[in-house]
Amino acid sequence: MEKKNMVLLTVIAVATLLVAVIGATFAFFTATVQDDRDDSGDTGATSLTAGSVASTTVVGSVSGAAGQFTATDVYPGHMEVAALSVKADNKEGDKNSVTDIAIKYNVTKNDFADNEIKVSVYKKEGEAITGISKAEDSTGNNNYFQCTHQSKDAEQETDFSGVEEVPAGTKIFYEECANKDGLTKGGATLVGTAQLVKQTPDEYLFETSISADAHSETTVNYYFVLEFVNTTQATSIEAQNGSMNDVIQGDITVVPA
Repeated sequence: MEKKNMVLLTVIAVATLLVAVIGATFAFFTATVQDDRDDSGDTGATSLTAGSVASTTVVGSVSGAAGQFTATDVYPGHMEVAALSVKADNKEGDKNSVTDIAIKYNVTKNDFADNEIKVSVYKKEGEAITGISKAEDSTGNNNYFQCTHQSKDAEQETDFSGVEEVPAGTKIFYEECANKDGLTKGGATLVGTAQLVKQTPDEYLFETSISADAHSETTVNYYFVLEFVNTTQATSIEAQNGSMNDVIQGDITVVPA
């Protein structure tokens, strides 16, 4: 079975500007959420309603971390991560604040089949997780998860479901990621649950909140993870090769929850 090339592409979006208007039982005021990520250069506006929000919430790049990634030549099992920080500045506030936001992944193009791509978001307050860096080679892979190409001879009973015969010489291509649990080991926790991406372009939201005490600020680092799901039992011999050369494109922004 000829090994072909696969392409996996996702890009951090440029800025999102959020304007928050407080509810009727509180005095009206405006809280600005500004996007200061390195790749920002565009802004949008929307409304956010909350009981108490930080006066300023800033979205930024995690220093030295991958703010975007473009991965090529990936096999099932491959994982990528991009990082962003969100700071709730409540230094001028007399009351504790809780700012509700969501990390949004807007898929603009997806050639992969339904459920072949899984996305998830992790969060960690305080110090950022080390080791997440921008790619330094032509592959576009930051390889924080330490994924490596693997291949093996296909076995009918273990690798396929409902396939009567597997021709001799059939190969299975996949990746193993030695640091697959690196984020949780580094103290990050999952935001909501992982979501499987459909082929039709859509939006995927991961709702969260940032709390800040009165006269203080809180910084939370978020880690967006994209995984090319490795199906342990394919329904046909061509199931895996059907995704060769496929592309997924999207952007990540911070939006009202």
